[in-house]
Amino acid sequence: MTTVTVDETMVGQILASDEMLISVTLKTAPTQYGNDYLSLTDNYYVKDEQNNDVLAQELGLYHLHVCTTPVGPDSVLFSKGKYRFANLVVKSIPPGCTLEVETGPIPAPPVLTSLSPDTAVSGDPDFTLSCIGTGFDPSTVIRFGDFDEPTTFVSDTEVTTIVKPSLFAPATVPVYTHEGSVYSSPIDFTFTEPVVP
Repeated sequence: MTTVTVDETMVGQILASDEMLISVTLKTAPTQYGNDYLSLTDNYYVKDEQNNDVLAQELGLYHLHVCTTPVGPDSVLFSKGKYRFANLVVKSIPPGCTLEVETGPIPAPPVLTSLSPDTAVSGDPDFTLSCIGTGFDPSTVIRFGDFDEPTTFVSDTEVTTIVKPSLFAPATVPVYTHEGSVYSSPIDFTFTEPVVP
């Protein structure tokens, strides 16, 4: 883990690369109050013809209106530790404000090894889907197709969610487990046609 103290002189600087944003702590409150935000971005750069770094894409990573947030020195503004970035850059910071920004290595992704069950009939009643694997923790989320689902942590080898077959036509749906932006490899879940008597 690395912690750096950030102030307004560091706007535009790269704080770290290819890591995770772990936490943000307010060390000194702003000296003035206005429409000033703390903004940390994930920047992607490419080389131009002269081999200079050129900003290709800027993604908002963390954004907070510090001036209107009821916090003081040593208040933890963020501590989820789940934002992955290529290049962490300070885009803006309220004048007079200082923060401690903690970053760390990208954790190993959770490993999804099997689903139980791994098939259902379209239109059937709701059921509990168990995702079996390794490396799960209480922050692990099941992504079923295109959506994150409410997830129950059972153990470091099992998480569950409720699946509603009535919402799915016959198809194959990829299932992932993830912690923030760190995803497992997918396993397919299959919805089959109802049997017509």
